[in-house]
Amino acid sequence: MKQADCIIIGGGIAGIQAAIQLGRYKHDIIVIDSAQGRSSIAKAYHNILGWPDGVSGKQLRMLGRQHAEKFGVEFLDDTVKSLEKKQDKFFIRTKNDMDYEAKMIFLGTGITDNIPPIKNIYPTLGTSTYICPDCDGYEIMDKQTVVIGGGNAGAGMALTLLYWSKDIIYVNHSKTKIDDEYR
Repeated sequence: MKQADCIIIGGGIAGIQAAIQLGRYKHDIIVIDSAQGRSSIAKAYHNILGWPDGVSGKQLRMLGRQHAEKFGVEFLDDTVKSLEKKQDKFFIRTKNDMDYEAKMIFLGTGITDNIPPIKNIYPTLGTSTYICPDCDGYEIMDKQTVVIGGGNAGAGMALTLLYWSKDIIYVNHSKTKIDDEYR
């Protein structure tokens, strides 16, 4: 069983940043990353310090890993199957049936988006199709925008984006009920 001071579950932007900082403090760090989060599929982020022309999630993750590895951080491409705390230690088993023990766990699992099954949508993520109103709202400023969502959550997203554009069309693709307060 492999041991670490801290195991970080999730190797996206938050998980990698935590790994860099903890590695700099000379802690023994393992990052377990399933590569299923938002930063794995984003073609361009335009709100990241130092990247005025944008950076892909893939490039940002690659550079972040290289940075963390300089401080001895170990990255595993795997998925956590179970996590259990016994007394003062955490025990993890992965999908590949590997066992790990840590004094501390950092959850950097991020968000998994429900992307509709639209042909060729993935190559457009971050260039003409956006997921995050905070990261990407600026990109739709004063443009006609279609929000594809479900029920109140999708309607709430459309309302949030009114800050950036007054020309919003909401498609309730799941045909879920929308409460009056969101209409």
